[in-house]
Amino acid sequence: MRRRVDPSALAAYLKFGYVPDPLSILEGVAKLPPGHVLLVKNGQAGTPQRYWEPTSHFRSTDGPLDAAEAGERLWGLLGNAVRSHLVSDVPVGAFLSGGVDSSAVVGLMAREAGVPVKTFSVGFGEKEYDEAPYARRVAEWFGTEHHELI
Repeated sequence: MRRRVDPSALAAYLKFGYVPDPLSILEGVAKLPPGHVLLVKNGQAGTPQRYWEPTSHFRSTDGPLDAAEAGERLWGLLGNAVRSHLVSDVPVGAFLSGGVDSSAVVGLMAREAGVPVKTFSVGFGEKEYDEAPYARRVAEWFGTEHHELI
């Protein structure tokens, strides 16, 4: 059987930067939706079954939170996630863009690690695309062992 590119999947890729399900880049091949499995037995494919519902992890039974409570809860969850990823048999580091998300992660790492955190940034020669100065400022603020590549 000759493989051919699915034109509608290619168009989606060029438009969105990825191929959304059920399309795949190959004609006649379908992708499973996120959180699904497909059992194939004796050469026969069954029906896709959901094994995980991502939105269930974001539903709260506590009722609405005000901004301060939501911020505290988010900060606690982020801190727990960072702390759990610092447990390693090898040195860990972080990619630091200088944006809010990577800066928050590096700040939490610096607070928890007890030693200078290794941070890495990629800068660009074109000033309008270069975020390295922001990353450098964050690295200096948290006292990281910072490495830059332009």
